[in-house]
Amino acid sequence: MKFIVPGLVSFAFVTSFAATPAHADFVKGQRAMEQRDYATAMKEWRPLADTEPAAAFAVGMLYLQGFGVKQDVVEAGRWIAKAAEKGVPKAQVVLASLYIRGVGVDRNIEEALKWYRKAAEQQEVDAQVNLGVLYAHGKNVPQDYLEAAKWFERATHAGNPVAQFNLGQLYRSGKGVESDPEKAARYYQLSAKQGYPLAQTALGAAYLTGQGVKKDLVQAFVWNRLAAARGIPLARRNLDVVSGQLSPEQKRSAEQKLKTVRTEIEDVRKRKKEALRAAVLRAQKKKSGKPKADAKEEKSNAEPAVNDRLAPGND
Repeated sequence: MKFIVPGLVSFAFVTSFAATPAHADFVKGQRAMEQRDYATAMKEWRPLADTEPAAAFAVGMLYLQGFGVKQDVVEAGRWIAKAAEKGVPKAQVVLASLYIRGVGVDRNIEEALKWYRKAAEQQEVDAQVNLGVLYAHGKNVPQDYLEAAKWFERATHAGNPVAQFNLGQLYRSGKGVESDPEKAARYYQLSAKQGYPLAQTALGAAYLTGQGVKKDLVQAFVWNRLAAARGIPLARRNLDVVSGQLSPEQKRSAEQKLKTVRTEIEDVRKRKKEALRAAVLRAQKKKSGKPKADAKEEKSNAEPAVNDRLAPGND
């Protein structure tokens, strides 16, 4: 499994988490970030970083990416660690991923687990997913499917599509939980309806084979077609199989169903984005009375995985 240091999307962490201080200079830094004026953001945030955990995290992320300042991963690790120690959950997630990779800090799996756990206990969903992945794969830590299932279960409560898919994989295989194809299919469906292509592939395969759901070639076509469009090889192969079995009437029905499902998925994405933005604005209004930042929808860093594999988290 490949671990990925957070990219530009992680700056949504800086501008959107609820611990954002009301300090006017911090808000100026946020506005500069929105304009991608990283040098100004650093100028506003650096004087605050010694006392404001949010500013320390922001400065650390700028050093990590080399935005507005010469890239310095050691300096990044120092500031991110400072924010993590003050209880900033997003900083704790990033620090854990730095320990996994050995970027800016000495590689230390125990430290990574410690910080993931601290963030996960604060209901930080990325940390919960990443803990589940580490325990499920057993890479660098003892493999423990029960522990993996626990953390995936927690992350599903927040509607995380990666956790939903991974929990479905555990129910399908009976690892860490009692084998339950129907429950697996339900979790695949929850994830697939959010547009997650690995879950769409799994759900399409379930409808094609009748595993956990009633066999339905129209549904199999729809979900495999959606996943195939996202480049999932297994979905492409299954799409060829199911397409050869559809009658002309079923093909027309499938194309109509496909349009409906695409619209539903797009509506879900819009609602999630609007809900995230509203939460950010409420948090900023509570802290500063000046809700300016606009949250950006995070993109999954997950690698393609099919069959019995689990999807990686967003480290």
